[in-house]
Amino acid sequence: MSSTAETIFAALQGVISAALTPLGATVERNTSMPDRIGPQGHVTLREADPGEPYVTMSPLEYEYEHQIDIEVLVSGTDRDATFDALKVAIGAAVLANRTLGGLCIWLEATPPADLDDLAMHEPVKAAVIVLFVTYKTSNPLG
Repeated sequence: MSSTAETIFAALQGVISAALTPLGATVERNTSMPDRIGPQGHVTLREADPGEPYVTMSPLEYEYEHQIDIEVLVSGTDRDATFDALKVAIGAAVLANRTLGGLCIWLEATPPADLDDLAMHEPVKAAVIVLFVTYKTSNPLG
């Protein structure tokens, strides 16, 4: 049996993968930075800090606003257009399914922030989109 958080993260990966597969981007979760980035792009979902939960006592529930970082990396000669297409597809996927089919209370994305100090073998456009996932669970471990 998976935790609430794991169920949400797996569903989110599925939604993002489905949105980016037609564009040819690779979507992974919690992996190392790849050595090479294809021209269709590479996206990595990273579960960051769940933060301190808001706790209600009756019934006992923990409400988290969990941060997920979505790293978007693109190489090739048309980096700007490819990056924009990936960003738009991620945004559309979030807007179309803000509760992940009822698994969470709300998804909210922030505008992309450039990733600095990226040592790659090729020119890369890289940014992180922070996604906040609000969800409740009866288990403080997720």
